[in-house]
Amino acid sequence: MCRSRAKIIDGKSIAEDVRQEVKIEVERIVSTGKRAPHLTAIQVGSDPASSTYIKNKMKATRSVGERLDYMYLSNQRILYHRNRTDNAHLFCRHNQ
Repeated sequence: MCRSRAKIIDGKSIAEDVRQEVKIEVERIVSTGKRAPHLTAIQVGSDPASSTYIKNKMKATRSVGERLDYMYLSNQRILYHRNRTDNAHLFCRHNQ
């Protein structure tokens, strides 16, 4: 007879532990004279689910000391973005 045992985990607690680890790492990076990680989020269209997703990313990014830029584009606009200042470490584009 094979019995599997499921382990119940506390996702919120794990997420908070990860945020704290990231925050400490960001503080370490900044303390060495380097710049903090920088996220640029671009929302294309006004889908409420996309807005919520990006709002949560903004909150999480700020909570660990990272920098964030946000851009909103309507569906009719053509996106062309070039990071001339070389400030972004991750470029995140979220479509509806």
